[in-house]
Amino acid sequence: MSNEIIKPFKSRRPAENQLVKIYRNLGHAVPEKFSIVDPKTGLVIGHTDSAILSDVNFTVQSGGVARANREQRKNVHAHAVGYLQIAATARYLRDSFCSHYSYSVPVSYNPYKADHFIRRDLDCRIDDARSVLFADDGKCYAGVNR
Repeated sequence: MSNEIIKPFKSRRPAENQLVKIYRNLGHAVPEKFSIVDPKTGLVIGHTDSAILSDVNFTVQSGGVARANREQRKNVHAHAVGYLQIAATARYLRDSFCSHYSYSVPVSYNPYKADHFIRRDLDCRIDDARSVLFADDGKCYAGVNR
């Protein structure tokens, strides 16, 4: 598979099935919606508008939540951690994700509302998922089978 939808950063490039952290870009410094970080080094290794992670854990750093609430300004302190699945196109990613799961649920995080990720269809906490799609609409969806 090609790595076309992931833009390498400073000659660093993520590999398929590599353990990574993904977060939603807050500003306009890069045009892509998501940044991909190597959890071993803490360095950004790529940017993308869409990706799939498997065996995902949602993590929120408590100090970042406190800072966001104190300053009333969002900062990067929440990530999805999992194994990166690489595909050639965003459409292939979405089609592949939809073919594996009968239902996808939107997942979100807002430090002003909760200190954890929320499964939006049930309005409840979500800490992990078998697979997560980071879609080109900037949203995040967890795959579930009904």
